[in-house]
Amino acid sequence: MKKTTLRMLLAVMGVAVIVYGLISGRLAESFHQTPYSTGFIVVILLIYAVVNFWNFFKGNR
Repeated sequence: MKKTTLRMLLAVMGVAVIVYGLISGRLAESFHQTPYSTGFIVVILLIYAVVNFWNFFKGNR
């Protein structure tokens, strides 16, 4: 498996975790308990996903 394919897979899984958390309500619970650490993790996952989507579809496969 290529390195960029693995990164793309990790990015998709990160977005899937965020979407699952939003749908199930667990992300909202986590924000109520520890807002700063949860927000930090969500922001890092989103930045990682955006960068990897951009690189993957730009052609740096």
